[in-house]
Amino acid sequence: MQTESEKNLKIAQQAFEYFTNGLENGNWQDFIDMLTDDFTFWFPMGKFHGLNIGKERAK
Repeated sequence: MQTESEKNLKIAQQAFEYFTNGLENGNWQDFIDMLTDDFTFWFPMGKFHGLNIGKERAK
């Protein structure tokens, strides 16, 4: 039986794989599908410059 930490790590590894695939081939849907509605990210420049809140902002 997996511990909670092991489950979380497996989910994080899958998300990172999907993120990497998005960078490589432009297909972000698998990564976006894993996000929660309160997803928050920050970019220093470009289209998403600054603080971005919400799954919809990641599209």
